Amino acid sequence: MAKRKSKTDSPVSEATDTSTKTRTSSRAKRPVDPSEDDIRHRAYQRYLERGGAAGSELDDWLQAEQDLRRQRR
Repeated sequence: MAKRKSKTDSPVSEATDTSTKTRTSSRAKRPVDPSEDDIRHRAYQRYLERGGAAGSELDDWLQAEQDLRRQRR
């Protein structure tokens, strides 16, 4: 009669499976988009750098997004 294999007899167990570890670690290396609060803060800094003149809020926001993304690369 043949011996039945148990899960512990398997040559590759879940603990030694490197494919899962690789996928998880590659996600961690991907840059994270800046948060809305980070963008808001940077846009306000740009507003102050411009002397506090109104009328360029959208430009400040978009440039702040670009600045923060460039920093996180």
